Amino acid sequence: MDYHNQDYLIKKVEELEDKIHQLRVSRRILMNLIENIEKEKNFTIAQLAKENRKLKLSNARYAKRILDLKKNCVIHNNDIFG
Repeated sequence: MDYHNQDYLIKKVEELEDKIHQLRVSRRILMNLIENIEKEKNFTIAQLAKENRKLKLSNARYAKRILDLKKNCVIHNNDIFG
């Protein structure tokens, strides 16, 4: 192998090693971003589930109140027209 070809190959190997290093850094950055997005997603899901439970409970109370009022109206109407 002549000197110029060897220098070319050494330079090419160094360039490839540098690209590998850059790819590893990029991969770490992307993995950190994915991890952060997953954490945010899980937090949002938990918050929405909590809010959903609160709304269901509130809705159940509201429905019970409406039923109680209707029941009282029926009883009252029966007393009046009964």
